[in-house]
Order: sequence, then structure tokens, then C-alpha cells
Amino acid sequence: MINEVLLMKKADVRLGLRRKSRMSDIEIRFGCFTTRDRKTDHDPLASRTYSLHHLPKEKQAAGALTYVPRWFAYVSSKLHHSWHDDDYVFLSLTKIPRGGSKKRKRTSTSGASFTNVGVKWGAPVSDSNFTQIITIVAEAAGISRNLLGDEICFTSHFFRRGDAQYRFMFTPENRRWSLKLVKWLGANPKKLRQSRDIFLMMF
Repeated sequence: MINEVLLMKKADVRLGLRRKSRMSDIEIRFGCFTTRDRKTDHDPLASRTYSLHHLPKEKQAAGALTYVPRWFAYVSSKLHHSWHDDDYVFLSLTKIPRGGSKKRKRTSTSGASFTNVGVKWGAPVSDSNFTQIITIVAEAAGISRNLLGDEICFTSHFFRRGDAQYRFMFTPENRRWSLKLVKWLGANPKKLRQSRDIFLMMF
């Protein structure tokens, strides 16, 4: 789904929405995010809108309602850009450090290497740009190698698979997902079997 997210425009994001809880008078804050051109949709004009809410403390690192508004504010204040509805939310990047490439031999990359990175207005960030950034962040966090010391090639799929693993094994027990629900995340029957086998082998 990451490719559809990378193509979102400012008009596809609605923040600061509020509604009353059905269970009490508590006001719930949320945002709506619309994605288009999903590869599983046969209608090219089809779209899907997701209502996202604030996450509990242990999941705040993945909270879109926290980080997307911060990104909008950063672009406005630091890059002096006034957002328009047809602007891509995640902008195309230029001069990304070469350390983030998928080449087998990678060079070490520090935060200072990003000083020359620029943005290209009117174009979305590419999947390859996104993969480069993931790799650089993983290297900086010290998780770019497995237990055997081999380099790991990260792709956008690890968001879905990592979330499934977390919800099946590490989330608080009262919110833990069943294996049946984890299997539902697979993209096709072959991947469903692979995911199930991987999870079973972990025990």
C-alpha cells in the first residue's frame, strides 16, 4: 500500500476532524486519508478513505496524526512553501546520499550527508527514494544487518510484515491478533502460506 500513500496529495489529507463518541460524550479527534490507484482496484477512479485516530503511547511512533501535521508545518516554516491542494504530501527528493542504495557494498552515511538533499515540487517521492531513506535510517539505527552479519535489503513491505509480527507476538495480550487475522494481511495465497510458516517457525 506504500505506493498509494506516496501518491497522496494535500487535498487527500483532512486533519483536525472531531466527532462525539458513541459510547460517551467524549470528543474524538481524527483525520481522514484518501488513497487512490490501488493495484487491486479494477476501477482507475476508485479511492479509499481511512479514518485514523490518535494511537496509544506504545504505538505513537507510527502515529500519522502526529507526524503528518508536523511535516506540513516543517515544509511551511523551513522550506517557506505554501501548501496547495494539488501538492504531493511526500515530495520527490534529489541528491540523496549514495549510502542508501541497494548495492551490496554500501558506504556509511551520517546525518550530515543530508545537507545537500533537495525537494522537487510537483512530483511525488519515488519508491526507490523511499527505499534509500529506509536503508539509511536502518544503518544509523544499527539494524541494517541480521544476526549472521549479512546486510539486509529493506523494502516498503516490512511495514506490513513487521506490524503483523508485532500484533501477533508483542502487543499487549488484550489487543493481540489471531493467526487468522495475521494471515489476512497476505497479498496472495502463496504469501499467506509463507507468512504463516514464518510465524510458526518462530516458536
